[in-house]
Formats: sequence, C-alpha cells, structure tokens
Amino acid sequence: MYIKKLLLTCLAALVIPLAWHSETNELAMSQVDAGLKRSLITFGAARALNGIISVAQGTEVVAQPLGFGVSMSIGQVLAPVNHLVEQFSNLMLATSVAFGVEKLLLTVFGDPAVSGLVTAIALIWIVCLWGGGLRPWLTRLFMLVMFVRFALPIATIGSGMIYEHFAAHEYTANQRLITDKHMALTPSSKDTPNAVPACDTLACVTERWFAENEMLLSSPIEQFRTKITDVKRAANLAVDGIVSLMVIFILQTMLLPIMMIWLYYQALAGVGRSALLDTRPQRTAW
Repeated sequence: MYIKKLLLTCLAALVIPLAWHSETNELAMSQVDAGLKRSLITFGAARALNGIISVAQGTEVVAQPLGFGVSMSIGQVLAPVNHLVEQFSNLMLATSVAFGVEKLLLTVFGDPAVSGLVTAIALIWIVCLWGGGLRPWLTRLFMLVMFVRFALPIATIGSGMIYEHFAAHEYTANQRLITDKHMALTPSSKDTPNAVPACDTLACVTERWFAENEMLLSSPIEQFRTKITDVKRAANLAVDGIVSLMVIFILQTMLLPIMMIWLYYQALAGVGRSALLDTRPQRTAW
C-alpha cells in the first residue's frame, strides 16, 4: 500500500515539470508544421496534375489520309485517373485542415493557464492522497486534465516519429512520381499536324499527294498509339503514387493519432483505477 502510494506520488509529481516543459510542445508543433507543409505541397501537385489531365483530355490527333479527316482523342483513357486525382486533392485539402486544427489545439492546450491548472490539481491530488481525503471525483478530474494536456502532443510526436522511420522515404518517392508524370501527360505540339505551306504548282501538288498518302496513312495513327501507350504508362504510375500517398496521409492524420490517444487513455485509466482502489475506504468487519 505504501509503495503504491509512493509510486503514484512520483507519477503525479513528474506531471508538474512535464506540463511546463516547452520543448515537448515545440517538438509536436514542428511535427505538425512539417506535416502541414507536406500536405500543402502534395495538394498543389494534385491540383496541377488535375489541371494537366483536364487539358490532356481535350488533346486530339487529327489526320487526313486520302483527304478524309480522322480525329482521335485520349480523353477516355484519362477520365478515371482524373476522377481519382480530384478525390485525392479533396483528401489533401482535408488533411491540410486537420494539421491546421492540430496546430491550433496544441497552442491552446500548451497555454500556461492549462499548465497552471494541471500543476494545481496535481498538488491538491498529492496532498489528498497522503492526507486520506482523496475523493474519486478528484482522481477523475486529475486524469482528465492530464489527458487534455498531453494527449495531442503524445499523438503528434508518436505519429511523426513513426512517419520519419517508416514512411518518409516512400512519401518522397511517390511525391516525385506524381510530379514527374506532369510532363508525360502534358499535350505536345507533336499531337497535331503542323501547318503546311500552300502549294501552287502541279508538280508540287502531285508530290504532296503521294507524300500524304504514304505518311498520313500510318504516321499519325502510330503516333497516336505511341502517345496512348505513354499516357497509360504514366497514368498507371501516377495512380500507384496517389494511392500510396493517400495511405501515408490517412495513417499520419487519422489512424496513428487515434491509436496513440487510445493507448494513452488506457494508461491513464489504469492509473486512475489503481488510485481509486488504493484510496477506497476500508470497511470494518463486525
């Protein structure tokens, strides 16, 4: 009983300097700032990719073999990718907002007034623990203020450390992947035939007719097929990068923080139950 009280006292006393430890909040804030910067960069890349795909969807290859016009478009190939990119950009906007909310909450919960409240309740709780007047509501209040003060920094720092060790390299590679696909999906001047100067002589018209029938029957079609192949390859790589980035940001902003907060809550609940059991009044047996 005495040893357990002593351990609870040490834990409560440790909370006081931690509540005023500004480096903890600064480390958490730096993690949030880095995450916000990454999400904004990725959001900008997603919007740029969305715009480029929208332009590329309107790209056409026009050929006139034997005087008949043929128009071919790559828009249908890029339509599913464009829809995915739009959803991805919306997710990145929501992620940026989530990082902004985290930054605001860190500022609020790291305020000296909150640290002072934690210190006062911790001192009262220690005095009541040894004086015999500890009430269950005071223990619950102490656990609550500790949760409010430290839950978000723990979740932010923990998820940031996991990201740095396991996902930072994958983020860089996939971010570069979707950025490099801009050039592959950008319409080129080669997709449309260049303007041909007017021809006035019979010899010139005849020579051009044979040249057009020889080249335009095959060249524009082959160029279109090549472009379609390149676009499909670039789109597939972009989709892989987008899905990987979505997984990374969902983990960092949702799953990992929730897991960290749940573990911290369970730890506080265990300490609170132990304190309530040890301070429960003992009934006298008759």
